[in-house]
Amino acid sequence: MPGRIEAGTALAGHASQCLLAKSGFERIGTGPRHLHIDGAWRGHHLFQRTLHDNPPPRASRARRPGALWSGARRASEREVVTGT
Repeated sequence: MPGRIEAGTALAGHASQCLLAKSGFERIGTGPRHLHIDGAWRGHHLFQRTLHDNPPPRASRARRPGALWSGARRASEREVVTGT
């Protein structure tokens, strides 16, 4: 399992930035001229989510089993996943 997941959004990508924030990502900076898109270098806001971060707030709808950072699993689920 990775220790960190990184994401980037266009500077004007407010909906994407809100989605990342709601998913527990933190903004770690801005990369000027980060990606070359449509013939021009464009800046992006950079985000990360680390393994030891607190889980994001629970959504009102159920998550699918085994989703990343889904919290503690019941013993029966651990047995299926790890074989213990």
